[in-house]
Amino acid sequence: MKKLFVTLPILFWGNLFSLSAHAQLFINEIVSSNTSASGFADEDGQYSDWFEIYNSSGSPINIGGYHLSDKVDQPTQFVIPAGVTVPANGFLVMWASSKAAVGKPLHTNFGLSKGGDYVGLYNSAGTLIDGKAFGPMSDNISFGRNPNGGPDFSYYSTPTPGATNANGVVQLIKLAPPTFSHQTGFHTAGFNLSISHIEAGVSIWYTLDGSEPVNNATPVSWNYKNFYNEAGTSAQATVVKGVDDGLLTAQHQSIAWVNPIPIIDRTVEANKVSMKSSSVTFTAPYLPSYNVYKGTTIRAKAFKEGFAPSDIATGTFFVNPGGVKYPVPVVSVVSNERSFFDYTSGMYTAGRAFDVIRVTHPTGAASICTDANFTGNGAAWERSGNVEFFDNGVVVNQPIDFRIHGGCSRSLPEKTLRLYSNTEFNFAVFPEAPTRYPKRLLLRNSGNDNPSTMFRDSYFTRLLKSLTVDTQLSRPSVVFLNS
Repeated sequence: MKKLFVTLPILFWGNLFSLSAHAQLFINEIVSSNTSASGFADEDGQYSDWFEIYNSSGSPINIGGYHLSDKVDQPTQFVIPAGVTVPANGFLVMWASSKAAVGKPLHTNFGLSKGGDYVGLYNSAGTLIDGKAFGPMSDNISFGRNPNGGPDFSYYSTPTPGATNANGVVQLIKLAPPTFSHQTGFHTAGFNLSISHIEAGVSIWYTLDGSEPVNNATPVSWNYKNFYNEAGTSAQATVVKGVDDGLLTAQHQSIAWVNPIPIIDRTVEANKVSMKSSSVTFTAPYLPSYNVYKGTTIRAKAFKEGFAPSDIATGTFFVNPGGVKYPVPVVSVVSNERSFFDYTSGMYTAGRAFDVIRVTHPTGAASICTDANFTGNGAAWERSGNVEFFDNGVVVNQPIDFRIHGGCSRSLPEKTLRLYSNTEFNFAVFPEAPTRYPKRLLLRNSGNDNPSTMFRDSYFTRLLKSLTVDTQLSRPSVVFLNS
């Protein structure tokens, strides 16, 4: 299977051509991300991508010597072996496995991209019979004609290899993500950002607070807490209150895109994310008394009746007169602010879990290893978002899942984030390992060295790299949460 890590707008949704030498043959159904959950494997037990050819005529058609391709400009990419036949009013499944070989006539020499691709059937002279381009697809979802051989396509949550598509459960065609008028990253001056879409009649909704856009402007309120009974005293308890008490309220909200969005140096604006507590302290000394440098994070999503909403397009924009502000890479992690600071479910804050501990342990100062929201482990404390990696330009912009990482260092105001990619990060993060594309990354707070040198562990790891022991690669970076 080919891999594409950053979803791009799809330029073609309909048939590219319909110059048919055999009008009875159709590319009828396509699966570009076939996994073991589908239960449909090839003769080797492997879950390769596949597509289906449909013969609408009452006679079998021998397609030996015909061609298949996933490239519009290379119609003769794969030659179908002699003797391959599509039965009358029937179907033929071809495996896009990239393992074409003698004895495997139904395997092509190309794979399909989950991020969008093309499948074309050509006669022996290279003339197109039928071809279909398709956009991003989820695991085990098929894109097929509805009905068989018809001009319209649907997404099917139940693929039907070798059988009629009418038996599938129809899903709506998914819109491509919106696009931004400007590149993400650092700019020397402010500008007005536009958001557009290739499909006519869509509505675009966006957010500025890291939350996922919805197609209404109803504000959603949530609670957080900035003061905790750190010392275990009655005086602090009086101020802090108890479980589910003494809470502050924040909101997130979607905005309908109508006019361009001003992108400016937001340092002049009041702090927001940086003013929320991330520890068990009664008075957090790390909350800034000045306006910190900020970027603007836009998350946009397209909606249209009769279509499934698009994936989210996320972009972080910084304005700095000198251009790139830092001599090290910049990482922008974006998620709903509630993922970090919600009193009940926020993973970056002491939250309700610490207040509950105080009920059973009302006195005594909290230790550095105390239980709190930020000590939560496992899938229940995993959150979804997006990461951008800027290193002399945008080198990564993709969805992620993430968790808090570490032991007692979780209680520090700056926490280590463990980033998960569902494939790989499409970037060799560490220059000394140019062929390594990791699936997981740590945005590390330097552990016990925080907030001292912040590079001690990295330094000693480098000293040991020539020995036959496991070491970690590292490089310094600047991390922004929701900019």
